[in-house]
This record gives sequence, structure tokens and C-alpha cells, in this order.
Amino acid sequence: MHDSGHGAFGDYQRKFHLALDGEIKQLRKQGGQTTAVTDGRRLGIRNGKHLYTFNLDSEIKLPDDTPVDIIYQQARYPGILITSEGFDLLLAIDRSIGDTVAQARITTEPWFLLEKLQERLNSATSADEANRRLALSLLRGEREVLSQAHRRTKQNISIIHGHLGLSTDINQHQRSAIEAIMSQSVSFVWGPPGTGKTSTLGLAIAGLVNEGESVLLLAHSNTAVDTAMLSLAKHLQASSYYNEGLVIRFGFGSGDTYQQYPLINVRGIARKQHPQLASSIENLEKEKSKLVRRSRDADLSARQKQVIQNRVAEIRELLSPLKLEIRKIESDLVRSAVVVGCTLSKSTIAEEIYARNFDAVVIDEASMAYIPHCAYAATLASKRIAIFGDSRQLGPICQSDEALVARWLNRDIFEEAGVARASGQNEVDDRISLLKMQYRMHPSISSICNNLFYSNLLQDGEGVERRATTVMNCIPYPGHPLVFVDLSSDITACYKEIETHSRFNPVSALVVCVQRVGWLSMNISPAEPLMTA
Repeated sequence: MHDSGHGAFGDYQRKFHLALDGEIKQLRKQGGQTTAVTDGRRLGIRNGKHLYTFNLDSEIKLPDDTPVDIIYQQARYPGILITSEGFDLLLAIDRSIGDTVAQARITTEPWFLLEKLQERLNSATSADEANRRLALSLLRGEREVLSQAHRRTKQNISIIHGHLGLSTDINQHQRSAIEAIMSQSVSFVWGPPGTGKTSTLGLAIAGLVNEGESVLLLAHSNTAVDTAMLSLAKHLQASSYYNEGLVIRFGFGSGDTYQQYPLINVRGIARKQHPQLASSIENLEKEKSKLVRRSRDADLSARQKQVIQNRVAEIRELLSPLKLEIRKIESDLVRSAVVVGCTLSKSTIAEEIYARNFDAVVIDEASMAYIPHCAYAATLASKRIAIFGDSRQLGPICQSDEALVARWLNRDIFEEAGVARASGQNEVDDRISLLKMQYRMHPSISSICNNLFYSNLLQDGEGVERRATTVMNCIPYPGHPLVFVDLSSDITACYKEIETHSRFNPVSALVVCVQRVGWLSMNISPAEPLMTA
């Protein structure tokens, strides 16, 4: 197919290493980031860690699974950043710091994960030639047809949907994307908003599993991994793979994911396969939580508080070996699972992932991932890699302005592989599967996105306008799917947060809120409904 030795891949490795060095140098120059957090609330225990949610005064841009230190009452507590969404932060901490935390600080050294990526890329030279060749094919946008999958795809969809009692109808664009994934070594799926990307991804992975392949599902954020795992679990819930604990969400998944599909979590699997162990841990954790709450009662004597503290210490000692056993079970499950889902960052720091080989790797929300991350992920696959995403949405984030950093960390894999044509052309590259049918937005809204960003390639699905009627008829402008508010003559100053330099416009935010409850005494121009784009 093309040159595949150490030399060709080694050239990329050297460039990636230099680019990552440039970003690491810039991050070190800025120093470890310190951020104030407020309104901390303890959510419970998951995977032996105490989960806390905090509020932020400004958004932070850090990868999920970044190690953090929480500074609270002059003590430092190590933890992991599970996810940050807007002004909400979710952390996992080794020790409890109370049920509520009014104020604290978190410090991070975000270059840690980039150094780990460098290590993994360096070790990729020992990967099999087929794995290096697949990484090169991904970077160059090359593809190899491994087999014809039209009939098998149809059969797989029929089997999967039949087990679930669902209709086998999917649109032709989704079917074509699944066929490409199942038949090619490298495939790209372009999924604009509302086109069923996540459902297509879940169905495609379920199809690969039915073909006997092991799959590693990766994404930039924990939220994206959760969303993809929900879709996958939905399609595999009737299979023996799911019920035998062979579909694993590795890392910190959301409670919703585990509640709907408990057998993708080590605790859920333990309840089924190791009920006594799971019951012992849960009972001890409940007792500890109850005692900790009780210890804060003002009516307790010093002796009573001491008795409680002694019992809490005993429980911690009892829990320690049990949690080690759970971690070993999780590690064994990940090593033997048919499907594993985790973040790209997790894949660089967890030996259970980087020391293993999968038949297929699927990356979701790939437009936000660094090119070196995608190349590394490809070295973990022996047969195929599938890239899902939308290069017209948010791209990767980096701090350095060095040329090599811009070249390799500020562009996405779609651009590097050359599979997406310029937005002004009324077609897409034949190496990429475009999901054209959108089912989410009112046509008046989708037409703007379609015209500005998608070269008028998108189509509105059947019934989408009817389904959007309920929202469209809500106040403040019932009957109008889209409204434009002209603030050009008002106070629209943009403010900048001191520590992170994030920009925000409070007037715009206020107007959005005011629209819901009626106009206040403000000098704001009347809004104009927009019926068409």
C-alpha cells in the first residue's frame, strides 16, 4: 500500500514530539493553573474516589483525567478532574473533605498528560508493523478496502434491532457510514448536529462486536465517552457481551450512564459476579457517610465525636483491601473486555489500555482531539480505525503560538488527512461518509447552519418541523422559531476574567433571561422574528 517502516512513522513521531515540547514549554512558563472554586458538594463514592461538584467563576480549558490538587483549609488533597462543562466542575478526590465546601482552590499541571502522550508515542515504535501502517494511513487519509460489507451490515442491523424490538429503518447515509466502517481500514464519518452521529456510532460498534472484533472507544471528554457508551449499551443490552460484563466504561462515567446500564460499570458487574464483595463495600460506605454526617451535629459531646472518628477510621481500614480488590477486578475486566470506552487521556496513562491491542479503534468528537492523540490511538488497532466528528465545530485547544504547535496541535485529523473539502464546494470527499439528514433543528434554524457552514449539503428529516412546534410555540415569541435581538445601540462591553482571560458579555446574558419574563425598563431595541435564514 505504501512505505510502512520505522522511518515514515518515525518522521511523524519526531514532529509530534517537538510540537508537544512546544506546548509543554508554554504551559510550564505559565505555571500550574490555580483556580478558585465555590459551592462544593459531595455526590458520593465511585471507584473508591469521593466525587465533588464545584462552581467556577470562569471556564477552564483542561483535558478530562488531568491530575489536580484541591487546596482546602490549608491542606492539599490529590484528585482527578473528571469533567468541566461551562462553569461546572466535577472532581474525584482520594479523601473526603466534607459534604459541603464553601470555598477551595484547585491547582493543576496540565503538561502531565502531554508528557504521557509523548511517552506513548515513543513506545509506539515497538508496535506491530500493521499498527504503524494503520496510523500512517490515517494521517495520510489513505484507505484500504478489507471486505465487502453491504450484506453483512444489513444482517447485523436486522439482528441488533430484532433483539431490541426496534424497526430496522435507518437512513441511507447512516447505513453507508456503517458499511464503510465495517469494510475499510480507515474511515471518516462527518456528523453535523442532529444527524444521528451517536446512534450511528453505537450501531457500528455493535456490528463490529457481532463480527467478533474487539473495540476501543475513545473521545476527548468524559461527557462524550458517556454519550457514546449510552448509545452502544442501548444496542448491545440484549447481547451476552453486555450481560457478561464484557462492555466496560473505564474511568469516571456519569451516574445516568450507570443507572441505565449498570453492567458497563465495575460496581454493577461486581454486584452480579461478586455480590458479597459489592455488598460489603456499599454497606461500609453507607455507614461511613452516615457517621460523618452525624459527627457534624452540634449536640455531640467530645467523647461521642471521638467514638465516631474511631469507627470511621476502622471503616477506612476495612474498605482499603476491598477497594483494592475492586480495582483489580476492574483492571482484569478492562484487559479482557470486548469493548472498552475511555478518554484519550486515560488511554495514555492506563497500562490496561496502552499495553493491549484491539481489532478496532473508534474516536468520537475527533475534531477536538490533537492529531498526535489520534495517531497514537491508531497504533492500538490491528485492523481498522473509525473517526467520528465534525470539523466545522470546536477544534483542539492549545496555548503556544509556535509554528509546529499550530501545525500539529491546533488542527484536527480531518484537515490533516485531507478528507474534508473546502466549505464553498457543494460536495464532500469520497473518503468520508457525510450524515446529511438532520432531525434536531427547525428548518429555519438548520438553514442558517447549512448555508454558513455546511455548503447546503444538509437535508431536514421527515417530521422535524412538526416535532419542533412545541418549542417554537413557547414564549417570548410563540410561532417564531428564530429571533434576532439587536443590541448594537446598547451597552455591550465585553469583560475579561483576570486569571484565565476568558471573555464574557453580561448584557447579552441578561437579555436572554429577560426575554423569558418580559421586558424590564431597559433601553433595548425590539426583537425581530426571523422566519427564514
